[in-house]
Amino acid sequence: MLKSFKKFVEDAGSADRCCVMAYPQVDTESFLIESLGGFQDRLEETGCCQDAERDYHVTALYGLIDNTPNAIKLRLAEATKNFKITLEIADVSLFNNEEFDVIKLDFKQNVGLKKLTELNTIIREFPNDCRFPDYNAHLTIAYVDPGRGADFITEDIKTLLIGRKLVFDRLLHSSFKDIAGNRQYTQVDSGKLENTLRLVDAMPVPSEE
Repeated sequence: MLKSFKKFVEDAGSADRCCVMAYPQVDTESFLIESLGGFQDRLEETGCCQDAERDYHVTALYGLIDNTPNAIKLRLAEATKNFKITLEIADVSLFNNEEFDVIKLDFKQNVGLKKLTELNTIIREFPNDCRFPDYNAHLTIAYVDPGRGADFITEDIKTLLIGRKLVFDRLLHSSFKDIAGNRQYTQVDSGKLENTLRLVDAMPVPSEE
């Protein structure tokens, strides 16, 4: 039985929360699509992939309970002037729990990671119910059945990714869902304000029957 990320969030009791995420520069996004897309395809072919995360981003904070993108943008104005950070991949690793293994990218300590951590601290000033007191920036690749994640983290994928530098140049605030199930994405760094609509779960949600 497959479980979408939407289903995971609902089961976790946080079906409707806002968040702020760092999105990659165009060249970085192209690299991630090229280097991770095939890997994610192969994961899905195994039948044990619960969800592949193809909307590549690094979350600055998840769990905001107020939909206040303009207030966040104002608060981040000084800290995000000419926002652009570089994160270097340190490892391909796992987060394990009873529901699934999370395959993810970890990052080396550098100026970019320090900046993202500082932004996490600032965003936490807004009402939130984030359950993780320590910030560990990562980029999620996929959710797979528990106990299976280690099978897919091979030396080949590590060689391909470790040491690569990823550039992120946008901070987007994801709103509560509207009645149609969409979220409003608002740019909250100090760059030009851009509003876009994205569908929650752009990929079809598998049947659980």
